[in-house]
Amino acid sequence: MSIMSDLNSDLDGEEAYVMHSNVKKRKRTEKMTDIMKKLRAISHESGEDCKCSRLKCFITICSEERQRIIFYFNQLGDYNAQSKYLSGLISVVPVQRRRNRKDEADANFHTFSYSYRVRARVENKLQDVSVCYKAFLSLHGISNRRVQNLKKNLCALGDTKPDGRGKHKNRPHRISDVTKLKVMDFIKSLKGRKSYYCIRDTS
Repeated sequence: MSIMSDLNSDLDGEEAYVMHSNVKKRKRTEKMTDIMKKLRAISHESGEDCKCSRLKCFITICSEERQRIIFYFNQLGDYNAQSKYLSGLISVVPVQRRRNRKDEADANFHTFSYSYRVRARVENKLQDVSVCYKAFLSLHGISNRRVQNLKKNLCALGDTKPDGRGKHKNRPHRISDVTKLKVMDFIKSLKGRKSYYCIRDTS
């Protein structure tokens, strides 16, 4: 009888072990803000025709190439990688000559001029094709503000600046590490005492 009970106990232990080993752990999910950033980075859509009479951007670049451009841009999948890609398509040239149509005190002179291009296949050749500003925005499905920030960083730094959104190190009122250490040292210096409502003393 004791042998049968030992066997039953062993079987129960094995079943419990199998059941415990088959339990699936809950997967750690990312923050909703990170997920939304990734979704925005891969969901760009081409805009409307620029109707440019000078460069004729949407006539020079066929619909298949426009789809390929937006597909490749979405495949990058990261905001910083996309910014690097876009900055490589923007040329910054210092202004050599200005036409003073207003007084120097009232005029708003530009220090740099910009040109835009895309990598597209024209006449069975992959080449850089110059496009207007509106077509540059439309082909990549991006906003005017994003390109303005890119141009600002290119002029000031000569390169793109990593995305700083959501980085808490740039908070002006963040508590410094020195202050945190002082608080921790103060808490450790306090003398502990036995609590009146101690669990061990209760019946």
